[in-house]
Amino acid sequence: MAVIMTVILALVLVMLALWRKCIARCVAIIRESTKVFKVIPSMMVWPLVSIVFLTAVYIWAFLVAAYIFYADESTYAENFDKLSTAIKEAGSGSANDKISDLLDKDPSTQKWVLFWVHLFGVLWVVEFIKACAWITMSGAVCYWYFFKDDVENKEKFPLLNSCRRVFRYHLGSAAFGALIIAICQLIRYVLATVDYYTKDLQQQNFVYRLVIKCAQCAMWCLQKTIEFISYFGFVY
Repeated sequence: MAVIMTVILALVLVMLALWRKCIARCVAIIRESTKVFKVIPSMMVWPLVSIVFLTAVYIWAFLVAAYIFYADESTYAENFDKLSTAIKEAGSGSANDKISDLLDKDPSTQKWVLFWVHLFGVLWVVEFIKACAWITMSGAVCYWYFFKDDVENKEKFPLLNSCRRVFRYHLGSAAFGALIIAICQLIRYVLATVDYYTKDLQQQNFVYRLVIKCAQCAMWCLQKTIEFISYFGFVY
């Protein structure tokens, strides 16, 4: 172990020597970018705000999911019947007929329908909170970068003003971007569920296993690309 650690130490020293310019550049970037905390000190605690909201959403999501799977089926079976009847009375369109047929299924199917709807809602709300937090932070940093030395445009609470602008002008953009990301995440969860419940079939059919893995990889790449584009859009 002493020999191994000595070799590792030598490699680290060599890499530090080779990367000294990159390290100096990184230090300069960090030194410059962290100046925003001097002008807007509330930026240091801003992530905690989104963490509080996300924690509340996750607790709510867990409680609702637990109710869906562990509550007495009779407590919501009657509501499904009423909803199915209302849909049938509303019209005989193909979409209404499919929804009505789905609601007429056994309680297990109804539970899973409720769960997937609930999961999609949770994903959307989580991404919406993250988007609002990101846009708010971007607006505050924008103020610091362009107006920190401008006496006429000086703000006492730039972060709160940025949050106010988000709620007044940008909630639609945040909701739309969060919707696209949530859809990609939901598709990934669906593929993961299919992958989990078809383990035996995948062992027997190599082509099917290849298709599932490729689909999961493609959706992961698509989600990361959409997140990258969306968060750049949130900044602008």
